[in-house]
Amino acid sequence: MKARLNCITIAVDALDRAQHFYEMIFDEKAAEVSDDLVLFSIDKHLSLVLATRSDFDSYEAITGQTNAAPGTSECIMSLFLENEAAVDHLLEIAHTAGGTIAGPASTYGWGYAGYFRDPDGHQWECVFNEQVWQDMQAG
Repeated sequence: MKARLNCITIAVDALDRAQHFYEMIFDEKAAEVSDDLVLFSIDKHLSLVLATRSDFDSYEAITGQTNAAPGTSECIMSLFLENEAAVDHLLEIAHTAGGTIAGPASTYGWGYAGYFRDPDGHQWECVFNEQVWQDMQAG
């Protein structure tokens, strides 16, 4: 069986604030906006959906699992970038847009990376890894 991750949905407290933040991060307008969600088409295979916390919490009835409290992290979402300067720049944008720098950019065994949290506490990694970037460009 082959599967592809094509959508990440995160809960936000203030949809307008989150929409503005991610429009700055992705440097583009949302692809779809409604009263309870905002959708960003990151690329042809991946979307990010911002859902109101009340809409997100409705899945608890389906899954039987309590969702993480605001400001806690269940995962780290990674944005791979073309070079170290792009990592530094995106961290600056995240800070300017209202995010929090969770870890300054530094060189690690897997590449050059820095971390930020969005205004709702979701954890993001900005990373440059030359081999991964080349593989992504090759398709």
